[in-house]
Amino acid sequence: MTLTFNNSDTQLLTTAQPVLVGDQGATYIITAATVVNTDTEQHEVSVWRVPNGGSTSLAGTQIIDAQPVAAGETAQLGLVGQSLTNAATLQALADAADVLNLNLSWVQM
Repeated sequence: MTLTFNNSDTQLLTTAQPVLVGDQGATYIITAATVVNTDTEQHEVSVWRVPNGGSTSLAGTQIIDAQPVAAGETAQLGLVGQSLTNAATLQALADAADVLNLNLSWVQM
């Protein structure tokens, strides 16, 4: 089995957007997740794990609901160990555009 280690940075918007898209037939396991607030005010981040072809409106897909991130701070997100399979997506949004930056690290198996 080949393991591939990856990292991504995404500036969040006020509408849910894919921040990690799994490949069909692969498993992605999140190994680190942080969000940085670059603003002078507190903001909130929400995250969903969405099955292939689904949406954030599906019951049971939200895994972080409006977690506060203090001004100028970096916060850990409770995503470590979450997995994506069968082309599922991890989607996220912020309560204000262009002020929260999400960093994800994951291993692909």
